[in-house]
Formats: sequence, structure tokens, C-alpha cells
Amino acid sequence: MTDSEINTRYQSFIRQMRTPGVHKVGGLGACTLISQKAFKAGVNFNRIENLTFWGEDRHFCIRAAALGISMYVDTHLPAYHIYRDSDLEGAMEFLDRTDMGEGSKVASHPKLTLSMVMKNESERYLRKVLEEIRDYIDEAVIIDDGSTDNSAEVCLEVLKGIPVRIIRNDISKFSNEIELRKMQWTETVKSNPDWILNLDADEVFENRFKEEVRQLISD
Repeated sequence: MTDSEINTRYQSFIRQMRTPGVHKVGGLGACTLISQKAFKAGVNFNRIENLTFWGEDRHFCIRAAALGISMYVDTHLPAYHIYRDSDLEGAMEFLDRTDMGEGSKVASHPKLTLSMVMKNESERYLRKVLEEIRDYIDEAVIIDDGSTDNSAEVCLEVLKGIPVRIIRNDISKFSNEIELRKMQWTETVKSNPDWILNLDADEVFENRFKEEVRQLISD
């Protein structure tokens, strides 16, 4: 690539990192949440002998990528990396810049979690439903009950930037709806929601709901 193309791609990446959301990245460092699955697969911080990269985080991330384990960064809350004593000088400036300094109040609201069961909804109303609600949900827990279409991919596409967890049933459980709904409830409460929006894949609210939902759940 030319220098101009490299700079354009770099600036695009920086803009993405400044957008609150969960973004797939090629490497991580410092504060990292690591799944048990990754450890069992062999990811660790040990140095890879034939690589000259400095820093154990680099070797950790290379191992993860080689093993097919994806890495993501959550930019909903900014972080300040205090690596050496000299970094302490910039800490208060960072807190002030992010409105989290002494005496400030961090804006927050109750977490609203979408809970949904779907099956083969991609050609019906699923996309419209998700486009309507993505403006006010904080995360989504979706049971894909044996879909044979691309319903799950539609969810990930439309809700990009919002934490989404999709649980796939290879065989539909709808013939035993009690068990299916138990599964939906169990998976949803794992995320510790403050409020649950239980919605079917063909339901939308009137426009006023979008404007008032935050006030409703805050009250």
C-alpha cells in the first residue's frame, strides 16, 4: 500500500476504536478477559522461541490467532494504561477528559437486554425488528432454535457494535416449548440484566416506545 492508503486505513481503525462497541481486533494487551476455552486450547503468555516480538502480550495474541480464537476490544468505557511511574502524571487529565474526574458523575442507566427465540426468520421481519430496537437495547441474548437459514448472521450484522450472544440449537426444541423457554430464561439471566425485553422476531413497538423506554425503566 502507499503511505496515503496506510494512513487512511489507520485513521479508519482509530475512528472505530473511538466508537462505543465491541470490535474484533488482531491483538490485545494489559486488561484482558480470557475464557477457559482459550486456556484449554493452549493459549498462554510463554515466549514463542522463533519470534522476536517484545512483550508477552504479543506472543499470547499470536498463539490465539493461530489457534483460531478471535479477540475483541470493548470500547464502551475507555481505559488508561499506567505502565510506568511517569504515566501517573496523565491519569487525572485522562479522568477529566472522560468526565470521570473527581466530583464528576458518570452517566449510567439500567441495562436493557433483548431476549429472543427465533427460527428461520431472515426472510420475514427479523431485520426490521432488530433495526427498530438496536437504538435502545444494551445487549442481546438470542436462541436460534434450529434455523436452516441465515437468521443468526442477520442478527450479528444488524446488531453490530452491540454485545450479542447467540445460542444455537441444532435440533428445534419448539415441540417442548416449556423447555425452550426455560433455556431462554436461563441464558438471558446469565448476563445479569437490569431489565429484559422479551420480544418475538415479528414484533415492533409504536414509535413512542423508543423515546420513552429509558425513562420508563429508570423510574
